[in-house]
Order: sequence, then C-alpha cells, then structure tokens
Amino acid sequence: MRKGLLDHMTDNGFISDRLHGFVQGRPCTTQLMELFGKWTEILDGESDIDVIYLDLAETFDSVSHCRLLSKPQSYGMNDTLLDWIKDFLLYQ
Repeated sequence: MRKGLLDHMTDNGFISDRLHGFVQGRPCTTQLMELFGKWTEILDGESDIDVIYLDLAETFDSVSHCRLLSKPQSYGMNDTLLDWIKDFLLYQ
C-alpha cells in the first residue's frame, strides 16, 4: 500500500523535490547536506539565520496519540499548532 500511495503522489506531483526522509534516494542525510549548504551561503553573505529542526516521528510512535495531544492542550497550546500536530499524527 505504501508503494502504491507513494507512486501515485509522485506521479501526480504531490511530492516536492525538496522532500526527504521516506522517499527512495533522498534520505534525511541529503536534506541535512542541502540545508547546510544553504545556511553556509546565507552566513557567507553576512546574513543571520534562525533554525529549528525537529524529528518527531519516533517520539509520536512511542506514545498514545490521545495522551500526546492532551498534554500540550492542557498547557494552553493554540488550536492552530495543535491541529498541525493532529494532522501530522494522522497522515505520517
């Protein structure tokens, strides 16, 4: 099923050339190399950058999704961010 879905998404242009991680031939390491190159260009141009880099897949796989969502919600996380996390959990 995964291969069929991935083939459909690739054939119909739903997967960006910038996507790495679960696409064959584009592991996470190539993404890091591309980003490092871009960051180097920015810093060489004497500009500043701010970066937040997260890899949350294994974290989400090891905890009940209901429990995972209840914690940030109890801390008052805004609905937009909470919806983003819900979508990530549903479609990863």
